[in-house]
Parts: sequence; structure tokens; C-alpha cells
Amino acid sequence: MSTRDGHGLEQSMSPARPERDLSGALSLSIEGITFIGNIFPILVIFCVKKSTDRTVTDILIGALAFTDILAVLAPLPVSLPTFICQDRWKKGPAACHYYQFCVFWLQNVASLLVIAMSMERVFALAMPLRYKSWSKRYRVYLTIAGIFLSTFVVSCLPLFGLAPDVMPVKGGRSPFCRSWASARSDTWYQSVFPLVLIVEFWTNMLIVLILNSFLVFYLVRFGRKLKPSSGTDKIPGDKIVSGNCQIDRRDFYEFSKLVVVVAVLFYCTWLPVLVVMTLTQSGYYVSELVAVYALISTTLNGLFNPFIYLVLSRQYRDGMLLQLSKGHAE
Repeated sequence: MSTRDGHGLEQSMSPARPERDLSGALSLSIEGITFIGNIFPILVIFCVKKSTDRTVTDILIGALAFTDILAVLAPLPVSLPTFICQDRWKKGPAACHYYQFCVFWLQNVASLLVIAMSMERVFALAMPLRYKSWSKRYRVYLTIAGIFLSTFVVSCLPLFGLAPDVMPVKGGRSPFCRSWASARSDTWYQSVFPLVLIVEFWTNMLIVLILNSFLVFYLVRFGRKLKPSSGTDKIPGDKIVSGNCQIDRRDFYEFSKLVVVVAVLFYCTWLPVLVVMTLTQSGYYVSELVAVYALISTTLNGLFNPFIYLVLSRQYRDGMLLQLSKGHAE
């Protein structure tokens, strides 16, 4: 998700030019790091790893990294002029709708992918015998396609007038592109899309909480059984079936911890905007600047996820270092 959501409003409420320049530079830096950082997991999954070694978790992480890259690139053509000019929204209503559509569609995709990752880990830990038959790769790809398609349909609701006006006209000019999350509804039908988002994302938060509570409980209670054996030599019991391939216990344990941390980050970055959306649609006043920075917080998961993979997974760490060494050698 682009960090320039509500950018024109942020600039209009900033008291001095240095603060505006710093905010703009920070936004561009975050997007650049997000774009570059999420390239490495994709390279590790689809270039470094063999197809036979690619797990269901790998595919879901690859889909999440691709979504984070797309969330940076897709809104860029219409939002970049506003960023460069450091002023009001430079495009028209159609571009504003496209920008908001990209933001909410891709963030919705990311939230459902986090749920899919958590659910996959629960199945792997709680029902290992059935997990092998359930976690076929074609089912994973169908799940990812279904997530993209269903969220696309939901994000199209504002195009039918079922969301607040994102470009309120004042004195014949449209000063900024307002977010659907922080705009108030003038009529009952304009509240349809915000209410759908509120119900959906609070439900997602509850599902993620339940799934990851189980994961934490399982990792704490049975962590010794999941951790690898001491020493460097492999033994037959160190292999665990994951989808169509086998991974050792250490990687299995690391992937489970990785998913928990990604889910916690999802909570931390999405809770502020959910509170803002709920209060706004309930009729309470929320400072526009608070709403803008709450929306910006949702971009941080895409920024930090690659670092989580790097720190918590030996496979991703080795793969990223291999890619960097190849690039340096060339």
C-alpha cells in the first residue's frame, strides 16, 4: 500500500515546508525499501529453491511479497505527481478512485494471505496426517487466485457509489484525494463499502488471533519435539512432510515462528486504521491527520516482512545472501 494515502491532506495540515519535505522523502524511502526488500523472497522461492523443495508456506510468502511489490507500483503513476509537487492532488476523480481501489484491493489481499498462512501452519501442526493430502500445490494456487478475485470484487463496490466521496469539491477545486477509510458517508448507501471493510477486517483480526493463539500454544508446549536434533548429522526423524516435499524440523519450526511474527505485525499495523474506520463510521470525530498516519501504518507490514524472513528463516537468509553474492560477483 502506498504511503501517500491522504498525501494532499497531510501536506495541507503540515505547518512548515521542511516537515513536508521530510514526510515526502520518508514516504519515498519506505516504498523503495519495500519494493527492493520484497524482491529477495521471490528470488529465493522461485529461483534459488528447487520446485521439489518449495513448500506451501513458500508459495504463500511469495504471493504476499508479490502483493507488497504490486502495492508500491500500481498506485505510483497517479500518485507520483502529487508527491513531486508536494501540493494538492494533481489528478482528477478517476485517478483518485483508481488510487484508492489499488490501495484497498491489495491490502485486502495481504490480510487474507496472512490468514491463509496462519491456517496452513495450524493444519500442519494440528493435523499432520491429513495435511499432506490437503496441501496440494494446485489448491494453494487456487486459494491465492480466489483471494485476488474476491477482494477485487469487494474493492469495486465504491465504483457503484457505495462509498463516501473521495474528492470533496470546495470552491470549484478538489484539494486532495481523501481515503475511503477516513471519509464520512453522506447517505446510507455510501456507508456500504466502509461497513463491509470494517466487518471483514475485524473478522480477519479475530480469525488471525484464534489461529495464532493456537500456534503459540503449540510451539510453546511441543517446541522440543519440533526443534532439530543436536549435532550436524541428520537422522530419519528430522524430516517432516510439508505439502509435496519434505523439510527438516528446524525449517519447519522456523516457518511456524515466522508466520506467528508476520501475523503479530499484521495486528500492530492494521489495528490503528480499524479503530479510525470504526469511530468515523460510528459518527465520532477523528482528526484527519491521525487518520492519515493510521493509514500509513498499514504499509509497514510490507516494509518489515522481508526483514522478518531474513532474521527468522535460515533458508531465506542463506538464499538472500546467495543472491547478493551473485550480484556482487557479476
